[in-house]
Amino acid sequence: MQWYMLDQPEEVGLMAVKASIGLPESWAFTVGQPVSWTDEISFEAIPDSDGAGEDFLGNHLSLPIFSARLRALLAEAGVDQGIQYVPVRVFHSDGVELPGYAIANVPVVDALDLGRSRYTVYPDDYFLERRRGTIQMMLIPVLRPDRLSEYHVFRPKGFDVQIYCSERFREVVISNSLTGCEFHKVRQVGDPMP
Repeated sequence: MQWYMLDQPEEVGLMAVKASIGLPESWAFTVGQPVSWTDEISFEAIPDSDGAGEDFLGNHLSLPIFSARLRALLAEAGVDQGIQYVPVRVFHSDGVELPGYAIANVPVVDALDLGRSRYTVYPDDYFLERRRGTIQMMLIPVLRPDRLSEYHVFRPKGFDVQIYCSERFREVVISNSLTGCEFHKVRQVGDPMP
């Protein structure tokens, strides 16, 4: 099965740039563990970032926020295993709500082959101590497909800022003309390296 990095195109509709949670709170959604969130979470556009609500909604915290339509189609296709959905409220800049959105808290899987991947790490003197020595930028990821048989979407352990998805996930998005998604093919163990 082919794997892809799930991304957003440069030109998106609504980009939520204000939120009721900050960056430290958003990290709870990057560790792949179920969260118990009782406070309301909201996202809002400003006039310069307003537009149509995409199915994969852009936001300044880089959290995967899925529309109700995307979630329903993934469930129908059986490609939503391991995803916990946490409802959020999304607003246009004028305060009008776009209903049906949720953060997709996806599993974290130890599926990167770090020996074959190309990446940079944060220096030992980086100002955020918890980042020192961790992956800063993934130049060429290489996945271990033998560790992915149970998943269709995940964050890789060791570099939780990216989200990867299966060919089946991609097919659901493309065949249903869902918006806000862009896919970049990812190498796997056994693929030739440049």
